[in-house]
Amino acid sequence: MSIFGDSHASRPSASHLSLDSSTIALHLEVVIAHLRSRRADENLIAEVESIPELRKRRNAMIVDGDAARGRRKVLSKDIGKLMHQGNMMEVNRIKEQVEQCNALAASADAEKLGLDEKIQDIISRLPNLLHEK
Repeated sequence: MSIFGDSHASRPSASHLSLDSSTIALHLEVVIAHLRSRRADENLIAEVESIPELRKRRNAMIVDGDAARGRRKVLSKDIGKLMHQGNMMEVNRIKEQVEQCNALAASADAEKLGLDEKIQDIISRLPNLLHEK
């Protein structure tokens, strides 16, 4: 029993955990219990609780960006074939689609970067998890 009246026996063990976004998402209840034991600010706890959702959005941006780049790759191959055939009208139409894919990929990458920065900002403000002794 500590001077604060908390017993570390009531707190889940974190001896095997490190503080990264994956660990926090997978073991959120353990991290929150340790933050509460350290008397962390409730706003910080709320931010930590948002990490799993931020990671879902980040993963969705990765999928969206990869899909746009994959579509662009297919379209680029089509452009070469159509240019060889001399179908410049269709080439120009497909080039517009390629530009849309580029914009989608860039947008997804920018949003992913923003989410990465937000997650890292939260993690950088976290205290270490409590030692068991």
